Amino acid sequence: MSYGVTRILSYEQLGLAISDILFWIKPSSKDHEARQAILKALQHTLRLMGYKDAKVEPFGSFLYNLYTKNADLDISVDIPSSIDSSANVLGHIRRILLQRNLPILNFVPEARIPLLTFQSIHWNVTCDVTIKNHLGEIKSKFLLWISKIDKRFGDMVLLVKEWAKANDINNPKEGTFNSYALCLLVIFHLQTCMPAILPPLKEIYAGTINVNSSTKLTEERRIQHVCATNIEKFLSRRAVNRSTLPQLVVSFFEKFSQFNVMAGNHVISTYSGKWEDKRNCRWMAQKTDKVLIEDPLQLSDNTARTVRKRHLTKISQAFGNTYNSFWHVSPSRSYYHSCLR
Repeated sequence: MSYGVTRILSYEQLGLAISDILFWIKPSSKDHEARQAILKALQHTLRLMGYKDAKVEPFGSFLYNLYTKNADLDISVDIPSSIDSSANVLGHIRRILLQRNLPILNFVPEARIPLLTFQSIHWNVTCDVTIKNHLGEIKSKFLLWISKIDKRFGDMVLLVKEWAKANDINNPKEGTFNSYALCLLVIFHLQTCMPAILPPLKEIYAGTINVNSSTKLTEERRIQHVCATNIEKFLSRRAVNRSTLPQLVVSFFEKFSQFNVMAGNHVISTYSGKWEDKRNCRWMAQKTDKVLIEDPLQLSDNTARTVRKRHLTKISQAFGNTYNSFWHVSPSRSYYHSCLR
């Protein structure tokens, strides 16, 4: 007679492993200082180039303070007095950086948003530079404000990013997720828990965003005021969700374990806080993208447009395999390390 092997899930051991991983990947004060030094050095370089009114601003994970010690640094450069195109300004910056022997990893002047990527040798940080990326800055600050609602959101984002990198599905250039889309998956999960940890984002901000160099500061303050008021309203009336971080991690992978089944005909909408039928979404109905994750601040934009059909199976299997791996004959702290990174 043969007997089946009993597999169990240990939230205690998983919790210890999660604490270890967060300790390993969270940046130190030196990592923060390094990125600030890079921003200051680039500002100085631009002024030496003659761009006296140049402003260098971080955005992305560094700005919303959910970056790991190995994360890239996203930089937006604003030069109000310049009449040159973004591609020409980046080309000029590229020539100066090459003269200073800084490695240029990528230069895409013809992209929708022209991009220059260089490596800071002294600090060993990869930097992505764009011009007047005001929308990127606002979106980053929006995520920063959302992160203040519940600490578990930030920890979940760091864990999911680390897991996605380990499973090779956090690389938009290769046809998988960008980090913004992964953040929205975490938000969606916390919106659809019972009780909800985060609200539909339309309850935080449902307006439009119109920013340029002259209106950026005023628009940002207006949006921040609206968000702060609505976040306070949500916190005053929400039911408390007492799920632990390990429990939320397990339910996250369970929720998306059938990712490829839902991806084709549904939109992941953090704006409404629920799965939406693609046919009912005016902005998404005509899109042919294989995965649809609606941008809550630009409803017509699909943040998962980089995901290619050939990677759908890999993505779905990564979610499913990770969820199944939580049950083991003898789950240990070190075993759960291998499940998540």
